Amino acid sequence: MASELEIDPAEHVAVGAVGRPGQRAFFIQARASLRNLTMLVEKAQVAALAQRAVELLDGEEVGPPEAAAELIEPVEPDWRAGQLGIGLDGARHMAVLVAQEAAADDGTDPETLATARIWIRPAQMLALANRGLELVAAGRPLCPVCGQPMDPEGHSCPRRNGKSPHF
Repeated sequence: MASELEIDPAEHVAVGAVGRPGQRAFFIQARASLRNLTMLVEKAQVAALAQRAVELLDGEEVGPPEAAAELIEPVEPDWRAGQLGIGLDGARHMAVLVAQEAAADDGTDPETLATARIWIRPAQMLALANRGLELVAAGRPLCPVCGQPMDPEGHSCPRRNGKSPHF
């Protein structure tokens, strides 16, 4: 049977990365009194979630700006997020982040996967989105020739037959 976690409302919600660019692991955390959740997420998920949140909240009354929360140590994921979604409940004036656990490669029954609903203030969602966009932008620079991330140790550019461009 799938586990369902409802954090309503979240007192703390944060997105962050651990490690150096190119080897970072991304996390989303949510906490409220005795309920805590830390999810391992992909960089692309952070980027998509942040962009969608900015679009969703555009033109909405979000309240006074809030500073982005930091990850709380130790950062130990409860599970890896497979799907992320967000919504806005106008009647409650709350945003909701919905996450479903990723299925393992071992053929795990999808009906046993965990689901979390994290209710946060729109200002918290906007702070989370802005922090997510900062984290994504702070990654490795992109090669101007092929568009792939470049490592500090060198870049094997496929469009230049494995040679690093010199700019």
